[in-house]
Amino acid sequence: MGASEHTYHRCPSLRKPENNILLLLTWSSMVHGRPRRVLSEWASSGGTLKLCRRLVEDFQNAQEPEQLVLILAALLCHGRLLPYTPDGTAHPISGCYLADLDVLLSGEFLRNQRTVLERVGFSFLRVLVTFGDRYQDMIQLLAVALDKDPSSPESFDGLMQYVVERIKNKPSHLSACKEVKGQQYHQHFGRLLYDGVPWID
Repeated sequence: MGASEHTYHRCPSLRKPENNILLLLTWSSMVHGRPRRVLSEWASSGGTLKLCRRLVEDFQNAQEPEQLVLILAALLCHGRLLPYTPDGTAHPISGCYLADLDVLLSGEFLRNQRTVLERVGFSFLRVLVTFGDRYQDMIQLLAVALDKDPSSPESFDGLMQYVVERIKNKPSHLSACKEVKGQQYHQHFGRLLYDGVPWID
């Protein structure tokens, strides 16, 4: 099973019965030929779609960084198993990718869903590498799940700040979003004062 199996055994915190199906999802997306078609049918089934809804809920909860990466990798690999349909747009729909992520986690559909998950994945990669070898196995797993060259980070997007918050302080999605909004508010206020522009609430 390659990277997913290696990571699973190297991270004791991931060895929970409910994670077995996530390991299957990440491994399944790497299978080719006839078994891949069977797995794609399984990925499209009601039970698997219900699992993905649970993963979306789990991603919103406070989690250890390793668990967040496994959830994200499973969601990315599940999307790869489904029949390919290009995103309607590769640009943010709600103003920025962090806002798009918030919309997706609320259960709404966005035309750029695949792009948003990939942007979140690359943000996790960029932050995880700053910890040296501590998350090396998770970096490998996420790189395999993304399976493409990294996109350029968006200016003032908030995703990097969001991911730093979720890895460093391990809050819920909602708490991390509030923290990022607070940071952006203070940064914006500071820029206005620095530029000599009157600030209006």
